[in-house]
Amino acid sequence: YEGINRGGESTSALNGTTLVSGIRFSVNVRKSGVHYYFIVKAVNASGSSVASNEASASIAKGTTHTTLTISKSSVPHNSQHKVTFSIRVKPRGALDTLRGTVTIKAGSEVLCVAKVASNGIAKCALAAKALRVGHHEVVATYGGNNFYSGSTSVAEKLRIT
Repeated sequence: YEGINRGGESTSALNGTTLVSGIRFSVNVRKSGVHYYFIVKAVNASGSSVASNEASASIAKGTTHTTLTISKSSVPHNSQHKVTFSIRVKPRGALDTLRGTVTIKAGSEVLCVAKVASNGIAKCALAAKALRVGHHEVVATYGGNNFYSGSTSVAEKLRIT
């Protein structure tokens, strides 16, 4: 519905709009959590008005897809090399830009937390020597926001030698 302010408490999207000759309509919206409550009011040319009963709608969170790319699959531990993690977060079936953070983990160890930029990309880099020697399965988890649920990437392999 055009005009609903997702972040605000209320809005009047059609106030004063004439949809039928001589009748002005207004829609008042009140938000509580993921529920929206609507009241429609119609006013004719002489000023008489009638309002609807309150109607409600619940907004379900959209889903997201998170993709992780690692700059190198194998890096020497004692090198000056950095491992760069690039994460793409996309809403499924929507054109919205997502906001929030992505957490990159190897097992239960948090490697870094990155902010999702307006293009849906988050990046972070670590020195190879910051990771322990061995094989790691790395995942990126987008935490979600008020309108989209979180998602976790497929695990990518990283070897520190």
